[in-house]
Amino acid sequence: SSAAIFEDGRLLAAVSDERLSRIKNDGGRLSDLAIDEVLRLAGRERGDVDALALLYTFFPEEYFRRETLAKELERRLHRMRHRQAGGKRPQMLLTNFLERLRARGKSFENHFHRAKFLRGEGFVKAKTSFYDHHDSHALPAAFYSGFGNCAVFTMDGNGDANVSHTSGRWRNGQYKRDYQTDASGASPGVFYGVITELLGFTVMRHEGKVVGLAAMGEPSKLYPELVKAFHLASDGNCFASDFPTEADRHRFLQKTISGHSREDIAAATQKVLEDGVISLIRRYLAKTGDTRVALNGGVFANVKLNQRIAEL
Repeated sequence: SSAAIFEDGRLLAAVSDERLSRIKNDGGRLSDLAIDEVLRLAGRERGDVDALALLYTFFPEEYFRRETLAKELERRLHRMRHRQAGGKRPQMLLTNFLERLRARGKSFENHFHRAKFLRGEGFVKAKTSFYDHHDSHALPAAFYSGFGNCAVFTMDGNGDANVSHTSGRWRNGQYKRDYQTDASGASPGVFYGVITELLGFTVMRHEGKVVGLAAMGEPSKLYPELVKAFHLASDGNCFASDFPTEADRHRFLQKTISGHSREDIAAATQKVLEDGVISLIRRYLAKTGDTRVALNGGVFANVKLNQRIAEL
């Protein structure tokens, strides 16, 4: 988790939880640590804040009414037991909650206790807005690129509604998403993360070791098989795999890489990722005519992939 504070469009301070707790990748919640630190650095208090930009990630569940009466009663019982045990306040993943509400045709606003949240967290005069995960990747990437016009790509494990990739256009301060890979497709971040895990590393921490191992392996041995798990979809606008579920793909990858060296596995994985992403970006640029790109999301921490994009 992280927090930032702006005034008149100028960034005053920003910090991630891990810098304060000294726990790598710490977060996954609305963070008092980060919020209080950026306010301290900026010389402000919670009561000074005019607007809050929030994501549909982990949030204190006390500020929401569940989508059904049974779920609401279950939440209250769980919270009571949690308080009695002296634990931290329960958090809920708003992405999942939002999807359940949509499936029942219910409004997020009717289930969010906005006034209670603002009072409880001390933001007495703030307005609140929630933002989509991948839009929150795309917009700063485009804005801070300095480009008037560019193509914008976001890629990671998954975001809201299980979207793992977006392709969009930035035109004179306005962003429009054209394509995305959702739950029915193949996530580039999950594909690389599964291999990271199967090689004995920690997901969302050691993917860089797979990039390094790839330089020492031979991709051709496993490439024809691994490309079944991640490739460009037939329409050229999103990613796909040959498997109906993530569990099927995981079992296939586990079986396929058995008996091969970590270097060769990494090399094939890296090439499959590069080829799929490069194909998608090349096709999109041909459609839009753009020659500049802005990139954001965990997949673009892959420096070898970025090198190939730069070479286009």
